[in-house]
Amino acid sequence: EASGLTINAGGTTLYSVSDNTSNIYELATDGTVIKEYVYNGNDVEGISMVSTNKILLVEERTKEVIEYDLSSKNYIKHKIIYSNNDSNNGLEGIAMNLNDNTIFILNEKNPGLLMRLRSDFSIIESYDLDFASDYSGIFYDKDLNILWILSDESKTLNKCSLTGVLIQ
Repeated sequence: EASGLTINAGGTTLYSVSDNTSNIYELATDGTVIKEYVYNGNDVEGISMVSTNKILLVEERTKEVIEYDLSSKNYIKHKIIYSNNDSNNGLEGIAMNLNDNTIFILNEKNPGLLMRLRSDFSIIESYDLDFASDYSGIFYDKDLNILWILSDESKTLNKCSLTGVLIQ
């Protein structure tokens, strides 16, 4: 089960993470698996490309952001401290803004929440979301300087401001 998708800067390969195995998969743009990276995570849900060799993951139940080095296969976990006691409605998506080196993460629901993090993984600000029944994926569009937020339950792709305000 693919739980997140990101693309490299050159647009030549995709990276996906599996909710079932927690592993990371490098894919050709036609979906063919190029390489598999083993990661022993706990309910991995989102993935975002940071650099050629570095990706970010989110783990829903443990509420952690993981920095994963594709070259060394080493990783560092960062606990995100915010108000949420529901283990199965935790972190669901992540997107890196390389323009200012901030990170956007989503809390799925109860509450629906967009958080903007510094590069040290501390929270800059949180924004309540109310335009869908859940929030399951996020992508930062550097050309438009907006967020695309996906809702699985509402079956919508939402164009949003950087503060989570619905544009379209």
